Amino acid sequence: MYFHTALLKFIAFKIILPFVAFYLIILGLVFYYQRALLYFPQPAVTPEQAATLAPGAELIEVETKDQIKLKAYFIPPKTKDAPIILVFHGNAALGLYLGENFRTLAQKGYGVLLAEYRGYGGNGGSPSEIGLSRDADAYLEYLKNHYPNHSIMAYGQSLGGGVAVDLLSRHPDSFKALVLEVPFDSVLNVSNRVYPYILFKKIMLKDPYLSIEKIGSITVPKLFLLAGEDEVVGLESGLNLFAAAPEPKAKIVFDHAQHGTVYLFGAEAEMVKFLESL
Repeated sequence: MYFHTALLKFIAFKIILPFVAFYLIILGLVFYYQRALLYFPQPAVTPEQAATLAPGAELIEVETKDQIKLKAYFIPPKTKDAPIILVFHGNAALGLYLGENFRTLAQKGYGVLLAEYRGYGGNGGSPSEIGLSRDADAYLEYLKNHYPNHSIMAYGQSLGGGVAVDLLSRHPDSFKALVLEVPFDSVLNVSNRVYPYILFKKIMLKDPYLSIEKIGSITVPKLFLLAGEDEVVGLESGLNLFAAAPEPKAKIVFDHAQHGTVYLFGAEAEMVKFLESL
């Protein structure tokens, strides 16, 4: 009996307690550095690079409600009634990187605002969910003030999908349509899939991006462009968000595409067809 008690004490103090202490340290580090693990801001490009990435784009500046000045690139509409697409890019990217995806629409006369976030592209501030929400509000206000007679469509890529869904859920009457490229249902669910060994994420997560709880209020036409082999957020996450979205909606799954390659499989043509049908 004494031997068993001593053995249990040895296991508890020499094995279990050190493991628990180590795990708690890991949780503390994850909690403290979680935004560094979530956001990957990219530096600004040169004017020459910008001209190549988005021909015809002009540099604009907006200011958020918390006094962050943001610079972004905007291709103005060619006519007084052409629609404008407000574009929110994904992580580890810049708005300019999506310029190629909208060349056809820009040539057709559409305006394209390639929104840039705080902390990205040389902008001040640090990214966070509430911060990107304020950034989105500033770009919408810019379009309403400068182009009040133009309809606005929103486009969200991956992380930008969470930004776009949040914006439309708060301003449902300001938009004509929404396109979501490889979106996720929530950062919480994605993190559960990617980091199953990290417990208490629901409590710890500062920026959950709960798109699945917000999309139900968005009743404009919606197009989902999903990657069948999405290695980042997973196809199921996008399908969950689509299932939660109200009509009208449509989805296209590019079976052999990965998270960043749907445009290699014809996504641009599908987007153009969808937007021109409205």
